[in-house]
Amino acid sequence: MQWLFNIIEEKMEAAGFLKTGYVARGDHSTYDFLIGDFTIDNQWYDLDLSGIVPANAQAVHLHFIGQSNTIEVVARLRAKYETYTKARCVLRPQVAGINIALHAIVPIRTDGLLNYQITVGDWTDLKLTVRGWWL
Repeated sequence: MQWLFNIIEEKMEAAGFLKTGYVARGDHSTYDFLIGDFTIDNQWYDLDLSGIVPANAQAVHLHFIGQSNTIEVVARLRAKYETYTKARCVLRPQVAGINIALHAIVPIRTDGLLNYQITVGDWTDLKLTVRGWWL
């Protein structure tokens, strides 16, 4: 997977973004957010990463895992101030009772806020980890 991040980093640096590159967070054995940390009602909510991600980060690398007993549910992540509704990362379980994972790269501003939306359904598990960020 690192090869993909290297390609993304090269393209973004060529465009003038991400001046110092990717900063891996380190050990990923624990999760930053669990199912009880999310409001599940199909509305957009803030996800505060300011205690994890430095204020000068330009983008954040997230690992999102979800499991549901139904397949009609969706979890979405987007930049806090994004108004273009199609600019989002989507976690959509395709088989009931099986974990599905999403690696997402989302722009972030100095306030450390992202938005998330989780549709109502029979979610049995949701976990989110900040894997790293770009400065």
